[in-house]
Amino acid sequence: MAFAEPLFALAKVHNVVPPATYPAVDAGSGQVDPLATGIVGVGVGALLGGTYVAAKRFSRTRDDESVPRGHAAVDPTKSDEIGDQS
Repeated sequence: MAFAEPLFALAKVHNVVPPATYPAVDAGSGQVDPLATGIVGVGVGALLGGTYVAAKRFSRTRDDESVPRGHAAVDPTKSDEIGDQS
């Protein structure tokens, strides 16, 4: 026949260690600071709260271009507005 080894013979393993690119099994990890977690929580809460308030101010009427409740419209034709330099 053409082969000296049987078809189902076991191969010899020459290198039984994993490559160096794998992390160690007992590799340590950093810890999260509770203060940082609180700061991120406050930031996300403020963002979500602001989004909720802004969404509540939108009109539910189709093609409604009126100013949301609680805000006065600024008339750009008036000369006594703040910021007018004329």
